[in-house]
Amino acid sequence: MLTAFKIRIFPSAGQAEALTKAFGCARWLWNNCLAETQAVYKETGKGLSQFTLNSRLPELKKEHAWLAETHSQVLQAVSLNMSRAFINFLERRAKYPKFKSKHGKQSIQYPQGVKLKDWLHKLSRRLVDENQVIAVEDLNVKGMMANHCLSKAISDVGWSMLTSFIKYKASRAGKGFVKVNRFFPSSKICSCCMHAQASMPLNIRSWRCDKCGSLHDRDVNAAQNIRLEAQCMIAAGIAGTANRGAISQGKGRKSSVLARAVEVGSL
Repeated sequence: MLTAFKIRIFPSAGQAEALTKAFGCARWLWNNCLAETQAVYKETGKGLSQFTLNSRLPELKKEHAWLAETHSQVLQAVSLNMSRAFINFLERRAKYPKFKSKHGKQSIQYPQGVKLKDWLHKLSRRLVDENQVIAVEDLNVKGMMANHCLSKAISDVGWSMLTSFIKYKASRAGKGFVKVNRFFPSSKICSCCMHAQASMPLNIRSWRCDKCGSLHDRDVNAAQNIRLEAQCMIAAGIAGTANRGAISQGKGRKSSVLARAVEVGSL
């Protein structure tokens, strides 16, 4: 059984302005595509394909510069919907498409990939702004995508894209970016006593150390181990810190190169 949720959002003034522009551009393009498709339909009895409608966009943006203010995939979604609407009409599954009015219901489509990319940009910016050094695991994403049990989770969080965003933003900001070797057993090691467990299946999300008895959340423990390994790599000169500085070791405690470890989808 599928469950649907209706959510009401309250955009800021800036967001409301951007949405208004997007609604207007999508509505104008729909009407423009419909008029063009109508002309072709009268001559040939056929509609225009999505490819043909999309191919018109570059020229339309030159003629109407304000179209470029809306994300290109929003405009491409209009072309797709127009093409489908005419196909449904020609195959007698729907009525003839109608022109849209600004006084009617307004809607736009943002592809999921656009939403994910925007969220990853914001997350990577926050991580770089709040930390001097960021450490990540050098995961074998290609190999993990081949595992049907992991592929959807890895794809959903966009791990490769996130790390690439963090890397270039850290570089521009003069911050440190450290990649811990993919074979480092971050999930198996107890971050309290450094004892390594014999095995750690993926379905185990919390565990107790065989040696010291500490109870661990799998992801939090892995993040702490990645932080400690990154500190060791920096101290050994294997990786650089922010502005290529050196680590100063405090007395009686471990260095705090990383203010905190942020775990995003650790396995």
